[in-house]
Parts: sequence; C-alpha cells; structure tokens
Amino acid sequence: MLLGGLYYLYEGIVTDAASFLDDAFTEDPKLDRYFDVLALHPYAHYPQQATPEQNDGREQPVGQMVSRIHSLLEYYGARRPIWVTEVGWPVYGTVDEKTQASFITRAAVELMAAGADRICIYTLDDGPNPTAFPPEDAFGLFRNDGTPKPAATALQTMLRIDPSLVLSADQSSAGVRRYVFSSAATPEVDVVYATDGTMHDIELAPGTAVVALDGTATTTTSTTTSISGDPIFLLSR
Repeated sequence: MLLGGLYYLYEGIVTDAASFLDDAFTEDPKLDRYFDVLALHPYAHYPQQATPEQNDGREQPVGQMVSRIHSLLEYYGARRPIWVTEVGWPVYGTVDEKTQASFITRAAVELMAAGADRICIYTLDDGPNPTAFPPEDAFGLFRNDGTPKPAATALQTMLRIDPSLVLSADQSSAGVRRYVFSSAATPEVDVVYATDGTMHDIELAPGTAVVALDGTATTTTSTTTSISGDPIFLLSR
C-alpha cells in the first residue's frame, strides 16, 4: 500500500510533504503500519521552469526533497522505500524540448542518487493542446501525434545502458555533477553534467565510451572531455 503521493513544496492550499508527514506521525506514531511505500511528487513550483538542482530558497533540489523525506521516515523509525510516482517538466516558457530532455534525465539521476526506489515520469504523451495554459498537455515524452520528443530518446538511452544501476560513488564538485553507478552486469557508469550553465572540462581514461542523450556514442583518445548541462554517460572499456 502506498501513502501519497505527497507534493513536496507548499503551493497555495497544498500542504508540503514534510509538514504533512510530520503532522501525520505526530498524530499516530505508528502510522507506518498502514503503508508499505511512500509516494512522493518532488516538483518545483508550477509550472516547472527551475533546474532539478536549483536551490534558491523558493526552489529546492529534487534529490534534497527525497533525502529529507528519507530522514523524516528514519526519525520516526519508519524505514519505508520512497517511490517518485510523478515528476516531469512541460515544454513551456523557458523549457523547450531539448531542455525538457536534459532536466528530466538530470532529475532521474538526482532522484536515483538520493535513494528513490522507483521513478515515474509524468507523462507519456502530450495532450491535444500543448501550447495552452496551464501547460498540462505539454508534459509528454511523446508529442500528441505520437512522435518522440528528445526526452523520450534520452530516457531510452539511459535505460539501454543498464536499468538496474545503483549509486556507488558521488564525485561531484562545484558546478559539476559526477555520479558513479554500478550493477552486477555493469562495473561502472559515470553520469556527468554541469549545473551552473557553463562548460567544464573533466578527466577520463583514454578509450572511455562517451554516450550522449541522443544515443550517439564515441570512444575517446583524450584524457579530457567537455561537458554542458546535458548529461553524458561514461563507460570504461
């Protein structure tokens, strides 16, 4: 049984997830006997325009949202998995299709790194009025005519590498996220991207396969490569 899904941030009449959960456990300290999984919607303020990592007082990083709910569950002795049952960005305002692909992929990686056990993207297909406001018809991974947006290709690229990957190390630095994932089948995959809007050079071993969001793969002969806000996947040979 799932509890939620809880909307993390305070938005008008919607109580934020942390306050709601704290109040619920205060009323019933054994609340966890009623649910097996906590469902969370780690959205930025609607309609989403912020990056998944933005942290400026109004916005909070999606990974931080998961981490804080994990901590709250731990505080009450409720060791329950967290499923992100809805997260996404509409193609609206400053978010075009390419940006949507980058943000959704980055969000999935940040949520995985923070310990989310399941992630569900909202939503598969655009509605019939993707340019209307509010932009509920513009969240899709596919356009209304069934053609894929870059976001669909990006997630397909990530899943094809290995859907069972789990975080094994966080090698992030200022302005750069670098997460190392591994599984029984895949010793190491680095997911790397910039979060400060600038280009960065990163080190890598010669012969590393660099996979872009569109699935294009190249094998490096250099010990450095440049990254932007679009995640790349590094596979050692």
